[in-house]
Parts: sequence; structure tokens; C-alpha cells
Amino acid sequence: MESTTPFIEKLSPEEREQYVHIVDKWTKRNIPAFIERVNNEIDTDRKHQEIVRLCAKSFADTDLAKKTGYEFYFAEPLIEFGSEKPGNKSFDLLLYNESTHHAIFISCKSSVSDVKDVLSEIQEARILVEEKIQYLISDCIGDQLTIDDIEYVLCIHEKDSQKIIDSLRDQSKKTKKISKPDSHEPILWIYYPRTDIIQIHADHAHKNSQLTDMLLTGAGQDDEKNQFDLPYCSTSHPYRILQMAVVGDCYAKQRAAGNSDPKIINRNTLMTTLMKNISLGASFEKKKKIVLEKMDAVIQYGKQYDVLAPHDDQSFKLNCRGEHINTVKKSMEEKYIANWSTMRAKEESIKKANEEIFKKKYPTTLNKFGF
Repeated sequence: MESTTPFIEKLSPEEREQYVHIVDKWTKRNIPAFIERVNNEIDTDRKHQEIVRLCAKSFADTDLAKKTGYEFYFAEPLIEFGSEKPGNKSFDLLLYNESTHHAIFISCKSSVSDVKDVLSEIQEARILVEEKIQYLISDCIGDQLTIDDIEYVLCIHEKDSQKIIDSLRDQSKKTKKISKPDSHEPILWIYYPRTDIIQIHADHAHKNSQLTDMLLTGAGQDDEKNQFDLPYCSTSHPYRILQMAVVGDCYAKQRAAGNSDPKIINRNTLMTTLMKNISLGASFEKKKKIVLEKMDAVIQYGKQYDVLAPHDDQSFKLNCRGEHINTVKKSMEEKYIANWSTMRAKEESIKKANEEIFKKKYPTTLNKFGF
């Protein structure tokens, strides 16, 4: 065994052998379930970023932006206050109209398991916006804005649209406002992955009628001339940043430049990449602090699952086979999924082994407490 605990140290040689057997048995049995779990995590994060990116891109120097006046300003508004107190939530995107001084905060959901939780999160994020309105005006937008000139949007995947619509309609019936959401309801946008567009729901409307009309026909179709990208956010899954920033950007550029060992990556190189690609409305110093914390967490995460290795105080090294970028990405994916699922499976198996051996060793103690 890699390590021992006071409980294990008290076991006889025979019990320790049983313990090891139980851990090995349950680890092998649990690995497939954890492989499925980590793949679901990765896929959920990918789908979420697709929706966030499409919403932002639709208002980044596009025809929609020019005709409605709404421009994508930045991602994750007020994320800097996320840890200020329990319950603080933030939206994914902020759109702002400089001519009317109106704003739209957007929350994107790639998957909805509990409608009440989703609507509750939006309400919590809305409360934070209202609490920090003066900060938003002075430090982030640098322009006029009142609470009455803010709209809130929930953009959801097509597959979850009906459950949200049903819930909002039930709430509307109580107030006899079936066709118009009340002041506490978000405006609903729906993401259609097959056509790669977002549309506003027919029962909902923005104050800006032209925005409503254009969103009813659909927005977000790929524009080859639009080079806008939002590859990840400060809250993206660490694995996404490892793949896209560490391998897809830093490693790829160093290999193209002919570096003697492109797999050795300097912290400053990664920091520059993250500062460039992560969109935040916070001041430069606050953004730098947030990004630095994220970078440290991502590097540590990579080392934890053995896809990154220490090199020196200012650098780390990709611990994946291959040289071609696609080979490195595939190698990282396979190694990460294998290590993540094995570690998680073993953690659960150790709990199972502790429980089984404890039951055998102290049956009277368990019976005393009703087990």
C-alpha cells in the first residue's frame, strides 16, 4: 500500500491482505463509472463554453451589434466578488449599449437538472449586480447605467428548453402574465446546436424591439470574417485550459518557433496567454490576480494527474508522449482520463475497504449504533 492510516496499522497481516484485495477489486470495478463521469464533466464544460462563445460572438462587431447597439463588453461580470461571501453568483456575459446606456447580463446553461436551482442562481447573480451597481459603473463600464436599464437573459440548450418554459409559464399564470415575463424572470434565449444559432423564445421580448426581432430570426451563424474567439473563461474546467492554453497555444507556438524543447513552458508564457484570452471587466490588477490564481490552480491540477511535470521554479513540462500537436492533445486526454478515473475509483474503494474490514473487526460496535 502507498500509505497507511492508524486504522490500517492496527490490522493483522491477514486483514491487511484482505484490505488490499478489497481496494484492488473495487478500484477495477469502479473505474468505468468514473471514466464516464469525467467524460461528462469535460463534455458539459465544452458545451457551456460553446454557448458562451456564440452569445458573445453574436455581439462582437456584427450586424446584430451595429443595428441594435448592443456590444459584447466582457465575460464573467463581477466574478471578482465570487468569494466575497457565500451565495455570490455571477453571470457569464455582459452586453452594453453605449447609446441608450442599457445593459444585458447573460447566464448560459449547457445542462439543466433542476430548474429551481437555475432560476435561483440567476436571482442570486442579479442581487450581486444590484449590490455592485456603482462599482460596475465606475470600474467596469465607465458609463451611465441604472438598475431599471438592465435586462437578464438565460440562454439554455434546446434539449432543456421545455422544462424551463413550463416552469416560467407556471409562474406567469400565477400573476396572469402568460405572454410577458415578470420583472423577476429572465428573458429566455435558446441555443440550437444543429444550426448553431440562438433565438429568443416567442413569449419573451427585450425593451429594444429591433433586438427582439433579430433574435426571433436567429443569431450566431458563423461569419468567416469575424475572427472573434472566447476559447475559455476564468472559471472553465482546468482540463480545458490545459488542452487549449498549455498545449493548443503555448506548446504549439514554441514548436512552430523551433524551440529546442517546446514541452518546457515558462509560467510567464502561460500567464501572457491567459491574460490575452480570458475576458474580464475587472481592473488590470484584479484581473491579473484572478488569472494568476487560475494559472497556479491549473498547473497544480496538471501535476496532480501527471500530465504536467515540475521543471524548475519558473517552468513546468508537458508529460505527454508525441510531438505533433494532435498527438500531444490525444496523449494528454488519454492520460488525464485514465489517471483521474483511477484516482477517484481508488478513493471510493478505500472507503469501501475501510467499511468492510471495520464491520468484520468490530461487529459489536456497529450493532451498538444500529448498523
